[in-house]
Amino acid sequence: MKSASTYAITYITTNLITPILLGNDWINSNHVYLFGDQKQLTIPDQHGQLISIPYVKPAFINYPALLVHQITIPPYSQTLVDITCPVDDANNFIFEPYERYIPRLIFIPHTLLNINKHQAKVLLINAQDQQQILSKNTRIGTISRETTYSVFTTTEYSTTTNSLLNKNFQRSRRSYKNFKNRDILNKKDNSNSTQLNVICELCNEYFLSGNDLQKHLRAKCYSDQIRKHILESTKHMENKKQRLAIQDILWRNKILFDPTPSIINIPSQSAIRTGDHPPIYSKQYSASYKDQDMKFQETQKLLERGQIEESTSPWSSPIVLVKKKDKTMRFCIDYRRLNAITIKDAYPLPRIDEIFDQLSDALYYTKFDFKSGYFQVPLSKEDRPKTAFSTRDNHYQFTVLPQGITNGPARFQRVINHILGPTRWKYTLAYIDDVIIYSKTFQEHLLHVNEICTILKNARFRLNPEKCEIARTQTDYLGHNVKNGEIRPSSHNINGLLNTKLPQTADEACKFVKAAKYYRKFISKFSRKLLNHFGNLFQLQEPNKRKDKKL
Repeated sequence: MKSASTYAITYITTNLITPILLGNDWINSNHVYLFGDQKQLTIPDQHGQLISIPYVKPAFINYPALLVHQITIPPYSQTLVDITCPVDDANNFIFEPYERYIPRLIFIPHTLLNINKHQAKVLLINAQDQQQILSKNTRIGTISRETTYSVFTTTEYSTTTNSLLNKNFQRSRRSYKNFKNRDILNKKDNSNSTQLNVICELCNEYFLSGNDLQKHLRAKCYSDQIRKHILESTKHMENKKQRLAIQDILWRNKILFDPTPSIINIPSQSAIRTGDHPPIYSKQYSASYKDQDMKFQETQKLLERGQIEESTSPWSSPIVLVKKKDKTMRFCIDYRRLNAITIKDAYPLPRIDEIFDQLSDALYYTKFDFKSGYFQVPLSKEDRPKTAFSTRDNHYQFTVLPQGITNGPARFQRVINHILGPTRWKYTLAYIDDVIIYSKTFQEHLLHVNEICTILKNARFRLNPEKCEIARTQTDYLGHNVKNGEIRPSSHNINGLLNTKLPQTADEACKFVKAAKYYRKFISKFSRKLLNHFGNLFQLQEPNKRKDKKL
């Protein structure tokens, strides 16, 4: 064994991942040759003889990650917690959780941490139906940073070996120069270099990182329609940092706003149980030439979207065209005879008063509305023939849940409840196709919106952006206005009552009371106030008094 002594001026520092770093000045002054492919270096000793020193890769440098405070995680929820470690300030440390928490259904994702003053944040998820408590200084994982190759031992090589090493060095040096020149040229002509490894599938342009790709997509390749929806839905937010944070979530889940029709990835649903009842056939209603043309156009749209298919079913229900508020016509099927023989689904819809009890503690609200929600639910093949209808040219049946069937609301409610899972009644509620996300703080709201967007995206749902509201401090939901924990009737719902003339007869007063009694929970002493206003319209008769009869 021989060794070589060298001299170097060093600087003392902290937070190095290795005991010492030697730079190019030391390598050049001591004629050190590096052989990366062979993972070794050579250095001449005092007599000019080359000494070979192999690289070794030491183990990870591990530090414990401890909780700063005692924490309580509610059931089916997640929270950001502070951890502490022996590292002062550093970036890109690897956090690995302890697997011993998995049996307790506490999940902690692997992540990269930026450590500031010995502290960082990690996410804890409680997947149990009961709260979990972790004490202060609980060790929840380790943080580490992998070290580079280091010098380990010294061995002596023969002259023949030294000659071979020198040849390898020259070859390696030429290869490195060729690679470096090629890399520089690639950067100049902006072609696909080894560093440009992220590609945009829409325009085939390369980028250094996923973040650069996302910026490019938002600026150029995403459709103007989606860009408009995301910007419009967040323009009310005055805090720029909050606005960009919520926009980032929407951009990553932008497929939710794709106008292309979609069928959610769940098993086909059965919603029309008719027992052994024979098929029902109803003749088509007569219609004008203009209405017939509209029927044809609507069926072609449904056919192109895959929402209906041609049918040979013995069942048939008539088409009806219903005038909407904007005076356009809505294409509907009259399923009244089919509904009369359908076995009713008793699956419950949420109670509206219980919904508003949940919303009363929240300060931030996001509201999602599905794009033709029923048409995103696949219908079972057994039920499809029962949805059949005819035009003057053809016979069709639905492949998705049609509007107008009696079990439609119950079936859709069952589907959305299953998809939202344990998030319901925690920070999400759904009344058929109206979904609301509610949170006490904006940071919580970011986590909640991100999770629900991910759930809906994975289910392949599509939203109606015109009816969605993002990160609002007040919103209208189910005919009520919600703001700062206060629930009030929506103004447009009570305009009819406010504009009603004062009743002049007992019949008019009765009609007014029947219309207003829904809002009695918002009006203190409701009955007394009505009596003060309308009591004089009623003739109150004293009950007949019985005369006491002596036996």
